[in-house]
Amino acid sequence: MKQLVFIICLFSTCLYGQTSRLLQIDSIPSSGLLLKTHWKYYVGDDLEFAKPNFNDSTWLDIDPTKELASLTEIMDSRIKWLRINFQVDSKLDFPLGLAVTHAGASEIYLNGKLIHEFGNFDTDISKVTAYDPLYRLIYLPKDSTGQYHLAVRYVLQPNIRYTTILD
Repeated sequence: MKQLVFIICLFSTCLYGQTSRLLQIDSIPSSGLLLKTHWKYYVGDDLEFAKPNFNDSTWLDIDPTKELASLTEIMDSRIKWLRINFQVDSKLDFPLGLAVTHAGASEIYLNGKLIHEFGNFDTDISKVTAYDPLYRLIYLPKDSTGQYHLAVRYVLQPNIRYTTILD
């Protein structure tokens, strides 16, 4: 099952993973935490979108954990951005990480800084190469305030048939 999924899984040793949009994380189940809510998205491209103080109040809500085929708003080869803000309670004092799986190419920004890339991302759509990291873990640097801004620059590779089953 292909999904555009950005999962934050919090464990006792690691986390696999602005106003009212701030997701408060006060406790973590032993199985981890799936970030289904508090995401915003926009079709367009500007590196300003990665900045924590960028105003995304006009962006639309999205649940990136759904199957890719049901996310019709992103099923094209235009560049999109997804953003989420979350705060981790200071009593949860262990390393944080992000487990990522998706069907396109991406750049992942934390607090405005590029921390990881998957696939070949290019503004020339003919040069885009998709890569599914299959829940690869990316450790996140600890933020002294516990507040994180995650931004994902994302694009689907053109001419690939994205399906939910093998044909």
